[in-house]
Amino acid sequence: FVEAATKTKIPLSQAPVSVTVVTREQIQKSTAKTIPSMLRLVAGVNVRWNPMMQTIPIRGFGQNPFTSRVLLLIDGIPYNSWNKGGFPQQPGFDFFPLENVKQLEVIRGPVSALYGENAYFGVINISTISGGDIDGINASYFTGARDTQNSVLQMGKDFGKDVSVLMTAKHVRSQFPVAFWFNDANDPNVESTDLFLKGRFKNLTLSYYRHDDDIDGFTDPVPIPGFPSNAAFRSSDNIRQSIDIVAGNYKQDFLDGDYSVHADLSYAQRDGAHCASCHAAPQNPSFNGKQPHGFQLYGDFRGGIHSIPYNDVLLGVELRKNDAGKHTDELHAGDPQHGAAVTGIFKTAFYAQDVISLLDGDLLLTLGARYDLRTHPDLFDAAFSPRIAASYKVSDDFQLRTGFSKAFRFPSFSELYQDSWFFNVEPGPGPGGNAVPLAVFEPNPNLDRETIYNFDIGAEYALMEELTIKADLFYSLIKNFIVLPYVTGPPPTPTLVSFENHPNDVMLYGGELQFDMQFNDYFNGFLTWSFKYSDQDGNGRDSAGNPIEFVYAPEHQITAGAYIGPFYGFRSTFEFTWQDEYQVPSFYRNLRGLPNQPFNDFAYLNYRLDYSPPFSVFGTDNPLRLGFYLRNIFNEQPQETLVGVDGRVPGREAFFDVQLQFH
Repeated sequence: FVEAATKTKIPLSQAPVSVTVVTREQIQKSTAKTIPSMLRLVAGVNVRWNPMMQTIPIRGFGQNPFTSRVLLLIDGIPYNSWNKGGFPQQPGFDFFPLENVKQLEVIRGPVSALYGENAYFGVINISTISGGDIDGINASYFTGARDTQNSVLQMGKDFGKDVSVLMTAKHVRSQFPVAFWFNDANDPNVESTDLFLKGRFKNLTLSYYRHDDDIDGFTDPVPIPGFPSNAAFRSSDNIRQSIDIVAGNYKQDFLDGDYSVHADLSYAQRDGAHCASCHAAPQNPSFNGKQPHGFQLYGDFRGGIHSIPYNDVLLGVELRKNDAGKHTDELHAGDPQHGAAVTGIFKTAFYAQDVISLLDGDLLLTLGARYDLRTHPDLFDAAFSPRIAASYKVSDDFQLRTGFSKAFRFPSFSELYQDSWFFNVEPGPGPGGNAVPLAVFEPNPNLDRETIYNFDIGAEYALMEELTIKADLFYSLIKNFIVLPYVTGPPPTPTLVSFENHPNDVMLYGGELQFDMQFNDYFNGFLTWSFKYSDQDGNGRDSAGNPIEFVYAPEHQITAGAYIGPFYGFRSTFEFTWQDEYQVPSFYRNLRGLPNQPFNDFAYLNYRLDYSPPFSVFGTDNPLRLGFYLRNIFNEQPQETLVGVDGRVPGREAFFDVQLQFH
């Protein structure tokens, strides 16, 4: 079953959009230890490391390092950064601990008809575990390359059908897997702690999530003619952040299920370092400390009407308050050219959905629409997002699906108002040797929202009980796509960096093909192929003179997994990802003196071997599991993201873990 596709629980085969589900069993067998690493295996998802975090595009492209065109949900509640649009914690390894995940739902394609902004290229919904999923105590320790030491403790229990409690605590020590962070001048460490509490009493569920991390700063030597020999790009000495998320969920059915109500409430805040603490630390003393970075207050209230024959109606209202907090230190304070920055908004939206059952339930027609009112204060205009989709059960083995949707994305506060240095070097060449900006952000408060029109069609067919084939095709038309041109001037004028809407429209088309194999209880696997092509309509150029650059968008991707065992307590996992050659931004290619050609393709092969000794403790069979991980067996070291620093990922790495489970 999935929920994110319609905000109601439905069978995966009836979902009106293209959905991949990653189960807890798959997570527990995988070589992945983070959600982004797990998502590398999903068709149509192109995860890549940039210097600060992992970017997770779905059927997309773009220079923005933040995952701002994909909606990130925890138990159906949005948590995209209210300042940047992507992960709420940045820098970071992850968005949410993988140990707390019961199921990942990855929706390919827009879903603004339910969720509004950010549900643009796709949606990732993280369904969390409950106490009964642990049913005792779990403990694990994971160690290996890059001074990695991860410790996890989980305790959970169901007390009858009405009460459940869960606690997860995690500590991580490691280094970012980008060469820039551990070059000759650096040896920085990342330490983080996560605490997740969740309780359920009848129809009410409450949860609290706390994340803290502490990251050593970096120094990157920059040999530039005319600068001193010790010139370097430096961050703050210490980069810290804390994330707090409190959430409540209430569900209730009435009159024998003819009506239902559902309410989601959430408060999230971030206290932490500025983005500029990495790229503009010398500019402003406030960039070197941990400060309140605002909050999101969110409420979603919806009712279901299930008593109308052949119709399942959902009516909802969403309220959201966003505040930028001290992030305003990086934003322009207001001037005659740009006007005053808006750094806090209140948003209201109404949505409706009807799932119409026809042909004895074999044909489901999903009609939906959402209307986002103009924000207060007046920053974004109203937006309308419709959706129409149909799924048809041809037979027990064959399912068809098709649909059309329109979606949008508002620019973030950073895209509208960023007004800081982007890249600096110290000491400078002049007297005193103060830091000198080589590139600066130029605010652009006149950005329009991005719009996407999407058509797709899909089919799923069970060739036999052991083999299922799923195919999806899509076509997307994108207007007002936001790009990041770099306009260079004669020295010593710094490069101007400003977000802007590109004048050309974009056409994306492609699809995914997936084979799922379940031969027996001891061997199963999958194979996927994704393809995507990009084109533009028009001859316009951005302010740097470029057409739209379809960067970080390989035309072809292949993923595969094989899961073998257990045999005599041993279990093996092989996971493979390959991506085709890909373009990188012309500015960075020219900056690094690289030829005008795509970067080479690359492939990762990961292996995991587990062993569970045959003994019992306190009534629990096989409580101990020993694991060995060998990652990147081919020893590939691509630059998944090209920037002005060394972005190569590490080569071959080995890890070990110990897991204990008592029930």
